[in-house]
Amino acid sequence: MRMLKSLNPPVYVHFERENIHTADKDSDLMLTVLSSMAQEEALNVGISSQWGKQKLAEIGVVRPSRFPYGYTADEHKNWCIEPKQAAVVKRMYDSYAAGKSIVQIARELSEDDIETANGNKYWHPNTVGKMLASPVYKGCVLYQQTYVKDPFTRKQVVNKGELPQYYIEDNHPAIITPEDWDKVQTIRKLNPPKATRPSVNAPQPFRQTFRCGECGGIISQYENYDRQKDANKKKARRYWRCRVANGKNFSGTCTSPSFREEYVEHNFMSALLEMKSNDLPQLEAEAVSERTDLTNKEHSEIEEIEIMME
Repeated sequence: MRMLKSLNPPVYVHFERENIHTADKDSDLMLTVLSSMAQEEALNVGISSQWGKQKLAEIGVVRPSRFPYGYTADEHKNWCIEPKQAAVVKRMYDSYAAGKSIVQIARELSEDDIETANGNKYWHPNTVGKMLASPVYKGCVLYQQTYVKDPFTRKQVVNKGELPQYYIEDNHPAIITPEDWDKVQTIRKLNPPKATRPSVNAPQPFRQTFRCGECGGIISQYENYDRQKDANKKKARRYWRCRVANGKNFSGTCTSPSFREEYVEHNFMSALLEMKSNDLPQLEAEAVSERTDLTNKEHSEIEEIEIMME
């Protein structure tokens, strides 16, 4: 809100339900109080939900919010094998056991137009590698490998001992036999992935914000260095382009062009200024805010978990 009010001319927002207008001098105080109350409520709901899932894991019950590739849920939220995706998983394991590399497997899946869990038509080698290492496909679950450190950003971080982990055997139907799974892990240990150099780039405001409209790939920033005419120095020009089109670690193909960073910044500021003369963004924000409240179904799920814990 402060950023919008600092524009020239300033942009004010009217919250109709709370009857708050940011042009009023007391609006900052009211928004701070309401934000604190909403933040505390969201934090309590997140902690309660995580506590319930952890208690279920202690008794051997894991119900993920999103099932891994190859599985789906029935009407009782039990694990079920998805036949079409399970065939792809078996193909991965059989190909790797036969001597094919992870990159080669990803390329073949992309060339055959097989969709990923997100509906993309290309496969990243990292995705294939993680699936080959996951004990989920032999019917076991290692719960809480990652966790949400900040309930507001919802960013997943690796669990390095901050929270307990639970390994549950025979949790659900297996797609890969334990023998075949162990065989693949033995091969993976003999062919460890190459270490990658950590990124030292400066913070990017639009990082992991855009997706390619052609293939669904991630839009990343790249630098192109040009010699300055008046000095023996290099000047970097920054571009944003689909990682698939740029050929960075992807096995798919894409013809999406690149965009100068100035173009992205200009369009972002234009969209921001558009909010001044258009009420639609405010209406959409209010609609999203209303949808973030817990539904009756979610309340019922929390009650079921509390009953199971008693």
